[in-house]
Amino acid sequence: MDVLSVGFVVLVVLLGGVIAFLAARLGRRLGKKRLSLFGLRPRHTAELMTVGAGVLIPLVTVLIVMAASRDAREWLIRGRLLAQDTQRLQSQVANLEAERASLGTEIRGKAEQVADLNRRLGRLQVRLRELDARAERYRAQSAEASRKAARLQARVAALSKDLATKLAELQSAQEKVERTRREYATLEREFQAINREREDAYRENLRLDQENAALSRDVAQAKREVEQLAADRQRLESDLATVRNAYEQTLRNFEADLERIKLQRDQRQAELKAAEEQLAMRTEQLRQSIGRTRTEPMIFAIGEELARYPVEARLTRETADAALRSLLRIARTRASERGAQPLPGMNQPAGLFDASTPSGIVTVAQQESEIVRSLTGRPENLVLIATASFNAFRGEYVPLTVRIYRNPIVFRDGETIAEGRIDGTRADDQVAKDVAEFVRQSVVDRAVRERMIPARGREDAFGRVEILETVQRIRDANRLVRLRAVADGDIRAADPLKIRFVIR
Repeated sequence: MDVLSVGFVVLVVLLGGVIAFLAARLGRRLGKKRLSLFGLRPRHTAELMTVGAGVLIPLVTVLIVMAASRDAREWLIRGRLLAQDTQRLQSQVANLEAERASLGTEIRGKAEQVADLNRRLGRLQVRLRELDARAERYRAQSAEASRKAARLQARVAALSKDLATKLAELQSAQEKVERTRREYATLEREFQAINREREDAYRENLRLDQENAALSRDVAQAKREVEQLAADRQRLESDLATVRNAYEQTLRNFEADLERIKLQRDQRQAELKAAEEQLAMRTEQLRQSIGRTRTEPMIFAIGEELARYPVEARLTRETADAALRSLLRIARTRASERGAQPLPGMNQPAGLFDASTPSGIVTVAQQESEIVRSLTGRPENLVLIATASFNAFRGEYVPLTVRIYRNPIVFRDGETIAEGRIDGTRADDQVAKDVAEFVRQSVVDRAVRERMIPARGREDAFGRVEILETVQRIRDANRLVRLRAVADGDIRAADPLKIRFVIR
């Protein structure tokens, strides 16, 4: 257990004893003084004050401990969350330890492979030295056989010379023919034996040459195996270095992740504190708003338009920012005219506000930057429309929502928007009703179908028409007329619906 936790428990136990002792003494003193509060009996007054002191003393003690120790305050406020963070970090550390153990096992396996290759390399080097010794012995034997063959050839040459001498003596002395024939037969046998010995020496020399060539091939093969083992050893050493680098990189990544987790924790604590402050402010605003809803009239309904500002195509960033400022200025003027008031510490009665989204808080500056970015460089005419984000009452701040719409030309000058038939023989009020119905059902419906942008909550949503004059002209005709509503100039989606009537 943590030392701070043990100390806190010990402190609570000691304070419990002290509180019991002080409460008993306080109860006795109050009982002796026979004080009375709120019309209670002295005994009940003493009990009430004793209980109050028993409650107040540990509460003050806990507050003093929280004020004196940041760790105690953090433990009391976020003890369970800190335990969860510690458990999660311990789990990550355990996973990294398991990964480190796995890497250690792999490193040991690679080291054993290197040791085994070193042993094989030693055995091959011993074998290579043995093969070199055997090749040296074979070369010595081959040299000895060559010298023996040379001696035999010299002896053959000498015997050939003796044979010639003997033949000369045979020709010069017939009486020695028999003896010379016997010597000749003897010399011939010796010559054949010498030839056989020479052939045997030649075959032995050939066999030694073949063994020498085989030994040379074995030596070359052993050298290639040694080179291969050296390459394998170098590759294993490289793999070992790679594994060590990976382990060190993993360790560095773990340390970086741990530091990042700490930073994220601090950041979340700061965000939580800011959210708490914002919640407190909005709670106060909500309390005031609830009071105004009971005493003040509504000046804007949710979604009601306060201002619109058309812009041209291909704006620069500066002109887009100026357009946004103009829109907000118009909206604030309209809000002020309706009776909106700025928040404490602000000097504007309406404007954007920090919005909460699933990914976090979107500040006013971020919203303005996104609106300006969306306007900059667009190859088409647009319109900015500011609407009330919530129901607003007189004396309140009006939060705004700004949206961007395309603003193409919907009707050309003189284009027929709608056409209908009106009976001019009917009464004035009935003709006026028919004209108004024609505007509402035919003209307005056509404008909506063509994706004009009406202004919710605005009386001039589709412009003003001269209804009375048109009714008078129809009544003057005193017959069934054909009424056409045509565009009075080029009309864009965000423009008022300016029309004129043509009677036929």
